[in-house]
Amino acid sequence: MEGVDRLFLTCANHPMQMAWETAAIDAAAAGVDRVVKQSALGAVVGSPVAFFDANARIEEHLRASGLASVMLRPAFKMSNLFAGADGVRQAGALFLPGPARRSRWSIRGTSPTWPSSRSRPTATRAVRTT
Repeated sequence: MEGVDRLFLTCANHPMQMAWETAAIDAAAAGVDRVVKQSALGAVVGSPVAFFDANARIEEHLRASGLASVMLRPAFKMSNLFAGADGVRQAGALFLPGPARRSRWSIRGTSPTWPSSRSRPTATRAVRTT
C-alpha cells in the first residue's frame, strides 16, 4: 500500500469479507499508520449471525496485527433505509429495529448522525416523515 498512511476498511456483508479485509490488514502492516474498521454492533466470535462472527474475527486479526486502529460498530447504516421504503409509503413512518435511541451511520459523510429527538426505548420505533 505504497503512499497510503491511513485505511478506512469497510465492506458489504459477503462470504469473502473476512478474506478480503484480513488481506487488506496484512497489506497495511507494511506502512499504514492507522486503520479504521467499520464493524457491526453485535460483532462476537461464534455468533450465529455470520457477518457478526466475521466482523469479530476481522477485529481480532486487526488487533493482533499491532497496527494503530479504531473499531466502529454502528447500530444501523443509513444505506439500509431503502429497505423501509414500503413502510414509509404505506404508513408514512419509518420503522427501525431495536431500541429507540440509536446511532445511525452514513458512509458518505463517514461520520455518525445522531437521533434528533428523545424518546423512550421500545422494540420498534416509528419516525414520522411528515
